[in-house]
Amino acid sequence: VRRHLEQAPLLSVHALARTAGVSVASVSRMARKLGYPGFKEFKIGLARETPSPISTIYRAITPADSGRTVTRKVFAGNIQSLQDTLKILDIETFVRAARAMSKAERIVFVGIGSSGYVAQDAALRFMHLDMQAEACMDAYQMLVRAMQAGKKQIVVGISHSGRSLATVQALALARKNGATTIGISNYVKSPLRNVSHIFCCTAFREISVKSA
Repeated sequence: VRRHLEQAPLLSVHALARTAGVSVASVSRMARKLGYPGFKEFKIGLARETPSPISTIYRAITPADSGRTVTRKVFAGNIQSLQDTLKILDIETFVRAARAMSKAERIVFVGIGSSGYVAQDAALRFMHLDMQAEACMDAYQMLVRAMQAGKKQIVVGISHSGRSLATVQALALARKNGATTIGISNYVKSPLRNVSHIFCCTAFREISVKSA
């Protein structure tokens, strides 16, 4: 793993074991010995600690930055987020979520604050695919909509921290009512995961702006 830091987060447990010439059980034991619940969590931790060549470009935006520098930082931040997400993304889980959503009668995206705008954008994109989709940003609206969710519907909760109370409560309620719930967060260990049938971890971040 230390010799192949950039490739290791992209490998499955079987591929890593085969490359290292050890058993799958040995890889799992290594992850647990390092303090992780399992190999998946180990890969996420490894990906977050692995430096990216583009990380030298990614910095907070400051008042002294030129227009060219600001543009480069914004693009670099998004590129790095995509690369980091690819490292930790569980493809099988991702495909499960996609298949479930393709069969749903309706998809409800919920999120608070900036996550709410992501939910709105997601709903719009699914509507362009001629699928029934909507977004809820208001806490009360989210809970009411979750109460109405049925077995043939999917409720997708989006929360950067995975701890937004309204989002977690909405998914818990929707799950109780029989709907399939999907959680999307930057943190694998979060309350949102506990109320999600399918949980996807990302590595997206907001570009910070330093004041004068």
